[in-house]
Amino acid sequence: MRGAFRKFAEIEAAGPSCLIHGDTHLGNLYLTADGEPAFLDAQVSRTHWSFEVAYHIVCACDVADRPHWERDLLRIYLEAMAAQGITMPTFDEACAAYFRAIGYGLFIFLINEIRF
Repeated sequence: MRGAFRKFAEIEAAGPSCLIHGDTHLGNLYLTADGEPAFLDAQVSRTHWSFEVAYHIVCACDVADRPHWERDLLRIYLEAMAAQGITMPTFDEACAAYFRAIGYGLFIFLINEIRF
């Protein structure tokens, strides 16, 4: 994990950073009165966008379903950001960043306490 976190630090340093929620698992998701999804429990961080996206997709999708949905979900994310005027990487570059960032999300998910 030390080696992986060194690589994560390289990714952060190399790319543009943004503010992320930092904890976008489904336990922090709720619907507003208008039915719009929103997140609670913000742990705002400044980092590479791919860490947030990978963490959310890995936590939100069933392991068996994720390979069928993750590229489409990533494409939707990129299109939504572009619609807001944000310059995003190409789809292939975004896929590479997303797949590199999955390890970070899994590690964070594994070290947090889960209560049933």
